[in-house]
Amino acid sequence: MANMYKERLTDSLPTVIPLERQIEQAAINLAKEIVKYQLDQYQSDNETDEEILQNKVTPPRLYTAVVIRLSHKIILREQLKLLDRCL
Repeated sequence: MANMYKERLTDSLPTVIPLERQIEQAAINLAKEIVKYQLDQYQSDNETDEEILQNKVTPPRLYTAVVIRLSHKIILREQLKLLDRCL
């Protein structure tokens, strides 16, 4: 029975082959624009976030929020690097 589902899954998965290099580059550029837009939505820079984290009197909830925000910005910057390597 498990094989039946496995076969259905593999049959229905589309194979994505870029028609032209230009289309692939346009998709990568669009992805980069989206990631840059997401980064621009943050009003603080990494240095400010790190100062907040080093402050001993930072409330726990703020500390957690800043850790998440800083992590997200790092991930977005890494995504930009990966997208740049794809071009």
